[in-house]
Amino acid sequence: MPDYLVKIQEEFKYKTVGIPAPYIGSIPGGSIVIFDEKNLEYVLTKNFENYEKGKNVRDILGDFLGNGIFASDGKQWKLHRKVASRMFSRALLRTGTEMALRNCKEVTRYIDEKIEKGESFDLAKLFFNFTMDTFVEIAFGKNLGSLRKPHPFATSFDVVQNLSEKRMRNPIWKMLRYVRFFVLIFWGGEFTFTHLLNPSCYFRYPERRRA
Repeated sequence: MPDYLVKIQEEFKYKTVGIPAPYIGSIPGGSIVIFDEKNLEYVLTKNFENYEKGKNVRDILGDFLGNGIFASDGKQWKLHRKVASRMFSRALLRTGTEMALRNCKEVTRYIDEKIEKGESFDLAKLFFNFTMDTFVEIAFGKNLGSLRKPHPFATSFDVVQNLSEKRMRNPIWKMLRYVRFFVLIFWGGEFTFTHLLNPSCYFRYPERRRA
């Protein structure tokens, strides 16, 4: 996909492009890819309220992300944005930067060790674990340590994220939530999805960081 988008950019000289596609699952056919900075500004700033995620996306991501900032529209989204803006205080930014820097050093140590031993490693997985460790520590005050050892929360987050993406292409995903026998035999995703969603399996809420 990245190579295809680069080709499209070059072919249409970095303009906004409509790409036709069949209607698959919950996603309407086709997409619009924006390369022009003025169009991007129009969508994200000047006329943002006109470009909603819509009910389909909210339904698909709702179990995973609830009605938070990444799965809401309109007034609810504005409320979440207002609350989230408090995360950008000087004190929290300093603390978050220190956590990120510490995890960056752990990443470089890990890479150095692999190079010294002549061993291969998955760079994408390493970056995922770095991101997960950093943001979970900022949000919950707990370091998962998944850079060194797989953590149940990080693993489950990755699985649920993947299953959420599969919902996009599956027109009967809602039906599968209620047909357990069928789900387990033919498509275990929705059963796994429900099983992994409870955060109390991974954290005690008193450990959550307070602003």
